Amino acid sequence: MIMRSKYRGVLGAAVLMAMVLTLAGSALAVPVKPSITSITPTSGKVGAKVTITGKNLTGTEAVHIGGITAAFKVGSATKITATVPKKGKTGKITLTTLIPPGPAYYATSAKSFTITR
Repeated sequence: MIMRSKYRGVLGAAVLMAMVLTLAGSALAVPVKPSITSITPTSGKVGAKVTITGKNLTGTEAVHIGGITAAFKVGSATKITATVPKKGKTGKITLTTLIPPGPAYYATSAKSFTITR
């Protein structure tokens, strides 16, 4: 004999709601802001490669050296390689990270990069 519960529909809805909330929770995870922990080297000529080490760098959309846009390549979530731009200026390195659909986040190096001529 099969027993039927008068709560069958309610329990099914509760299980379905729990599954939806679990899936939505993983999709709505709060993005983590990027940070720069070091730059190597801290000085160089135009065209030199600069390694930026930090955390949460994967979504980087832009890198600036002394306020000037630099070409770059994201190597991993902890490493970016940037090229000192032609009109480069001495200054801090900043990066812009965008993790859709969220806002842009910014990180700035503690030390400045010095352009040598």
